[in-house]
Amino acid sequence: MREPGPLYHVTLYITEDKRHSSFVVKGLLELEKKSYIELKLKTLPIYIYNRYVLGQGKFTFKKKGYPWCLELVVSENKKRKSIRIGIDLQDWIDQFSFHSFQKCDLIYKRALTATSLNEINKIRKNFVIPFGPNCRAIVTDNRFKRINKKIYLRNLLIKAFLNPIKAINKIMKYSYRIPIKQISAGRDGFLKNPPQKKYIFFQVQYYNWNSHHSKVLNDFRANIIRRLKMAFKEQFYGGMWFQGKIDKKYADCISNVDTEFEIYSSFMKNASIVISTNGFGDSIPWKMVEYMRNGSCIVSQKNKHLFREPIDKDIIANFETPDECIDICKKLLKDNLTISRMAQQSRLYYENHLKPSSVMKQILNESVSLL
Repeated sequence: MREPGPLYHVTLYITEDKRHSSFVVKGLLELEKKSYIELKLKTLPIYIYNRYVLGQGKFTFKKKGYPWCLELVVSENKKRKSIRIGIDLQDWIDQFSFHSFQKCDLIYKRALTATSLNEINKIRKNFVIPFGPNCRAIVTDNRFKRINKKIYLRNLLIKAFLNPIKAINKIMKYSYRIPIKQISAGRDGFLKNPPQKKYIFFQVQYYNWNSHHSKVLNDFRANIIRRLKMAFKEQFYGGMWFQGKIDKKYADCISNVDTEFEIYSSFMKNASIVISTNGFGDSIPWKMVEYMRNGSCIVSQKNKHLFREPIDKDIIANFETPDECIDICKKLLKDNLTISRMAQQSRLYYENHLKPSSVMKQILNESVSLL
């Protein structure tokens, strides 16, 4: 039994990226609420050029930004020693924060494969550790809101000074963007209530980024959607949703389900089977963690990225091709016991290894043990 009072003192240095960092902040706030830690939130200085890229067996500094790596300074409350940790939540295995590489004792990285980890270890052994996947998290803490507003205004002023035209264009684009809810699936009449029957669910966003990466992602997901529609007809719900103009190439993939998050969640929660495909850089998508938090039976595209703890076929059924995806789903729909067992195992895995407070508690304990 530990003594009363916080075990660790944690100072979290936040960057301009709040979309990914919310997961970490939520986990730390939950630990603070339980009096496991004493927490302070601060801003990390802005680094206009901060990208460190791995390639051909070495790291190269690039004159580009990199706001996706938080930093924590952690110490046991009764000791003076501290350890500095980077938490890198970017999608790409070859990109890092130069500042974190120079200043941190450890980096926990979301996008990491066994191959990329082996490459890094040849250069700097045991410095980078798998963080595993994260997901969307809502943080209502006023400290976090204030510090994000401060960071946004600070960065806007600096960037406006360095490149006024680009800053004005960014403000105009933000001011006139169309709310997602108005254009969610591209048409009226999409479904708002899940059916009371066995069904498969898969709903994803179309990315209009005019890049090779987004095209490959869109094409693979569209192929999966078309095959699911063809094989399961009224037993399949979902499809693609579009933020803006609908690409005619994917018009046959438009989702039949409203994309408002509460409605999306109700379809996910009631589905017999949910489908997951890889994200950018073949990363583990947020959707995977959402599914596991819900306790879903998951059929997923095989992924080489590392979880913090090993994951097996009793938790996720993996496929490599659309044909394999269809075959797995057909077998599962005939096997209620396996669906139930996989759903239970995915929820248990989430509680132990993916819940924000569980992830951050493990990281703090692992890191401090090195002091």
